[in-house]
Amino acid sequence: MRSSLVCAVLLVATLGCQTASRPSLNPGTNEHWLQHATVAPRAVIAQTIETEVVDLVATQSPQDAKVVANGSLVIGGGGGMPPLVIAEFLRLAGGSKSRLVIIPTASSRADKPDNGKTVKLWQERGAGVANLLHTRSKDEANRASFVAIMKKATGVWIGGGSQSRIMAAYLGTKVETELKALLKRGGVIGGSSAGAAIMTKLMISGGRGEAKTKQGFGFLPGAVVDQHFLRRNRVNRLLDALHRHPGLVGIGIDEGTAIVWSGDEIRTIGESYVSVFVPQPDGKPMRVEILNDGEKLSLRSLLRDAGRRPK
Repeated sequence: MRSSLVCAVLLVATLGCQTASRPSLNPGTNEHWLQHATVAPRAVIAQTIETEVVDLVATQSPQDAKVVANGSLVIGGGGGMPPLVIAEFLRLAGGSKSRLVIIPTASSRADKPDNGKTVKLWQERGAGVANLLHTRSKDEANRASFVAIMKKATGVWIGGGSQSRIMAAYLGTKVETELKALLKRGGVIGGSSAGAAIMTKLMISGGRGEAKTKQGFGFLPGAVVDQHFLRRNRVNRLLDALHRHPGLVGIGIDEGTAIVWSGDEIRTIGESYVSVFVPQPDGKPMRVEILNDGEKLSLRSLLRDAGRRPK
């Protein structure tokens, strides 16, 4: 199924996405906008998923400089992260000297006794120190004693489940403050599945063809992320979110795959593909990039191409 979905995404890139009005959605398929596409004046993409990354280097400006990260993000598409993704997260967190905070709040199982299993798992992976942080209470999330372990953290990993559970517990609390402080001092925040969805200000919280959205943390500026992207056929959902919220760049991350944002660079790492959707101004065809392991793009240039300046 993944190969057919990648081909559908490539078809968007080849034909373009010009529409006079919002087309109807066909949940569970990739017909959204493909049925209404008109041929765009661009070179035909070779019939292969090993596409070449476009050189996006452009002149920088002081306004654009704000998009450059102090810390790093590792944003995973769910389905179990391969060892190379976990290894990259740990490297950015300091390896054997890392001080990790693991947040399992997205999972319904987080309320049950863990008996140290999660901490042991991360230590076996090579972490220095690991601590678990979980609550369902915003009052507790606002206590200085609760967030104390975050102040010296070098990395935070946010697990999968329901992204709405994460935001219900931590949005607007001291936990959010400490997460942003971690990035500011050069640390890394990683997450997969639900832990990926919360990375952007516009958070996709559910839906099939039509995206249900809520507020996320906004660590990754100017973008909206969707996960399990090819495996669960979520092309339509991400395109719908982009249609409803002009100016954003859409990033669809498949299972077993992640993007790493550091500085201005977005780099793909893992076993499958990342699909990047960049709406164009003046009714021009949407630009789509399909990224394989090791391929890179400039976030600043993506946002500029979408006609958006980061805040």
